[in-house]
Amino acid sequence: MSTTFAAFVSAIQNEINDSDAAMKTRIEGWVNDLMHRICSSHRWQWLITTSASTLIKSSNHPYTLSSLSTKCRTVLDVRDEDDSPPKPLYPTTEDAVRNSLFQYTSATNSPSWWYVQADVSLGLFPIPDTTGRNYTIRYIQQYVSLGTGSTTALLLPDRWLEVLKDAVLSKAYSWLDKDNKALKHEAAFQGGLKAMKAQDGENQQAIYQNQFGPPDIFPNEIVFP
Repeated sequence: MSTTFAAFVSAIQNEINDSDAAMKTRIEGWVNDLMHRICSSHRWQWLITTSASTLIKSSNHPYTLSSLSTKCRTVLDVRDEDDSPPKPLYPTTEDAVRNSLFQYTSATNSPSWWYVQADVSLGLFPIPDTTGRNYTIRYIQQYVSLGTGSTTALLLPDRWLEVLKDAVLSKAYSWLDKDNKALKHEAAFQGGLKAMKAQDGENQQAIYQNQFGPPDIFPNEIVFP
C-alpha cells in the first residue's frame, strides 16, 4: 500500500490525456467515492488491523472508537492483554447487558464481554474499575476520503490498483462521452472486483473443531458475509 492519492489521480489524468484542474477535481471525487464503494463491499483481509494495547478504565468507559489510530468500521474482537496468556472477551449486545441480572453500573470482576454502542463506542461488561486493564481491539478499517493533492497512501494493496483504475476510467470516459471505452473499463472493474473477493483470504487455513476435543471456546462466534 504505497501509491499515494495524488500520484494515482495524476496517473488517471495522464491516461485520459486531460490535465485540466476541473477534471482533476472530478477524478479526486471519483477516487474517493469508488474507494468507499470497494472498501464497504466486502470483509477485506487487508482492511483488518489490531490496535495498540490501550488502557480502558471506568473514567474512559465506554471507550470512544474514534480514538483508534484509523477509523473503525466494525469491531471484530477484543482481548485482555493483562491476562497471561491474553484472554479474548466474548461478544454480546448492549440490550443483553442491560437486561442481565448483574448490576449494569457496578464492577466486581474484570470484564468478560464486549459490545458496541451506536457504532461509536466500545462497552465492556462488567464495567472496568478505576485502575482498568489493557486491551487490544481488532477491527475492520473504514475508508476516509482524502483531500485534494493528498500524499497519503491509498488504503488498497498495490496489486489491486488496476481494479480501482478501471473503475475511475469508466467514470472519466463516461464524462467525456466515450461510451465504448467507459463500458470496457466498467466490465473490467466488475471482473476485477469479483477476482478480488475470490482471492481475498485465500491463504487462510480453516480450523475445524475436533468432535472428541474440548468444547468450543468461542460459543458466540460472529459470522460475517
